[in-house]
Amino acid sequence: MRRGILVAAVLYLASLASSLGAGGQLPDTFFDENSVPAVAYATQRPHDPVAQLNERLAAGSATLAYQPGSGYLRAVLDALAIPVESQVATFAKASVQAAIISPANPRTLFFNDNTVVGWPRGGFIEAASVDPQLGVIFYILDQRNSSTPTFVRGTGCPSCHLSSEATLSIPGLLLRSQAARDDGRTMRQLGSDVVDHRLPFGKRWGGWYVTGRSVGVASLGNVMLSDPVRVDAVAPQTIPLATLEGKFDPQAYLSPYSDVAWQTWPISDEL
Repeated sequence: MRRGILVAAVLYLASLASSLGAGGQLPDTFFDENSVPAVAYATQRPHDPVAQLNERLAAGSATLAYQPGSGYLRAVLDALAIPVESQVATFAKASVQAAIISPANPRTLFFNDNTVVGWPRGGFIEAASVDPQLGVIFYILDQRNSSTPTFVRGTGCPSCHLSSEATLSIPGLLLRSQAARDDGRTMRQLGSDVVDHRLPFGKRWGGWYVTGRSVGVASLGNVMLSDPVRVDAVAPQTIPLATLEGKFDPQAYLSPYSDVAWQTWPISDEL
């Protein structure tokens, strides 16, 4: 996964170096993934897992079964070998589908090592998949029942998923923790962090549901701000939440959990 992203970055830097000229001046424009021939992000045919699924769908060797409510979601997860148990749910309005996202209608994300699939109830399916040469490719799948369901490239996604700080100036994945109201609206002025291994637990999972049998670490998970918003309300808390029951109707989703850590193998007493 990281190798593909690094390859894209190296190719871009090589192309950038060749454009500097004798004066050694950087180009005046910000990185444009559409105009770097060495990368050809927007024009080169991708071979990531979602692109491969599209090829199987076109050839008739794969199909996607449609289900009431969740549409193609379960079939897509099965086809991409993504476990339902990986589900995490965010209630922050921080997505292209922000208008329909709220604590009562969260956006769920499912993932494996090379693909992330997102879906809020009533919306379309989003996917981000790692190509070995191009890096992260973004897709959208219409949730209307069709005889020929097909993922299409999300050409507008890099407008948010490309930044010099968080994605190293190439299209990439973002994981944010930010203060959110009890209606899902974000309050970035009260805190917004890009999450990686360096961010303390006390600043993680703002705008996210966090479930677990014994969550003893204080974080921003499950924290919702109410009017009038107080700055001191954005503080790490331990808000126990065994399941998503009571927050919304989990029957409309594939899982009643939003675990930030999960395992599918038996735990040995010897470990």
